[in-house]
Amino acid sequence: MAFVFPTVLACSLDNQILPSYDYMRNLFQSEEKLIRAVKRCPDILKYNIEKYISPKIDILRGHGVPDSNVPTLMLNWPKYFVTSPDRFRKIVEKVEDMGFDASKATFVLAVGAFWMMDESRWQSKINAYKKWGWSEEEVLKAFKKSPWCMMISEEKLMTSMDFLINGMGWKPCLMAEYPVLFTVSLKKRIIPRCSVFQYLLSNGLLEKEVSIHTLLKVSEEKFLQKFVLPHGEKAPKLLKLYMEKLDFSESDGNV
Repeated sequence: MAFVFPTVLACSLDNQILPSYDYMRNLFQSEEKLIRAVKRCPDILKYNIEKYISPKIDILRGHGVPDSNVPTLMLNWPKYFVTSPDRFRKIVEKVEDMGFDASKATFVLAVGAFWMMDESRWQSKINAYKKWGWSEEEVLKAFKKSPWCMMISEEKLMTSMDFLINGMGWKPCLMAEYPVLFTVSLKKRIIPRCSVFQYLLSNGLLEKEVSIHTLLKVSEEKFLQKFVLPHGEKAPKLLKLYMEKLDFSESDGNV
């Protein structure tokens, strides 16, 4: 029987693995995050730091990316740090030319997004958003706000749009203002919370307008305190409704 194992195991522990581990632990300032990165790309420990990893970090620094944001890129896409520095530099320059602020985390997320997609995949995502009434300008604006919106699968994009626009009746332009919505689970977050929102609305229990961010992005604790617990007497079935939707999402997978 053949066994598959990371080629890093063939490297010298003292001369390669430990120095690389120590270098990246210092970069992350967190052993937990380092371990997560290594799990995603075990072979990253086998590459020479000075030849492969440091040049990428120098490129980011040269464009104004603070050291505190570098780990975000390495944590999500560690393998990008052991590939061609020329392509890495071109992508960083492309992100800069688009007007991203290098001091913000969205800059390195955009770098990761462009590394994941070639031109045809990028255009395919734009076309998918256009099918729901977005203009190309709105897509780019949304991308600058939340680069993750271009990294989700087209299946999730289409399913989320269908629920938010056709199910909730929200306008496409409103979705473009809150692209962060596409980064959270439809079944575990959006549908359960929107069910609560619709229940409160239909029973006249909402006294003022509610922002999408407040409804869908606040923590679970804050959501319960704001939308569920205050209505225990007037809407005793509300908590049960919410829990049923959450239970259903757990049994129906994660989208």
